[in-house]
Amino acid sequence: MKTALETPDLNALLGIPFTDELLEQEVAINLAMHLFRNDLVTLTKGARITRVPLVDFIQMLGTQGIPVVDHDPADLDSDLENLG
Repeated sequence: MKTALETPDLNALLGIPFTDELLEQEVAINLAMHLFRNDLVTLTKGARITRVPLVDFIQMLGTQGIPVVDHDPADLDSDLENLG
């Protein structure tokens, strides 16, 4: 006699509302953050992947401690001197 293996209800298991749409959004966010962190996509492309406005994507990166500007300090000093 074979018994069917039941898969757990993710909502009950995690204790939070969980939908396929939420899962897809979280996967897209994590993918975009990973790609941006590794210089594989721009901020704009990352926002498109996550399907959120650019400002929201920048805030998401900030909450994860991912800098949105990677500027060499020496270049910054030079740029500031050129402005003044």
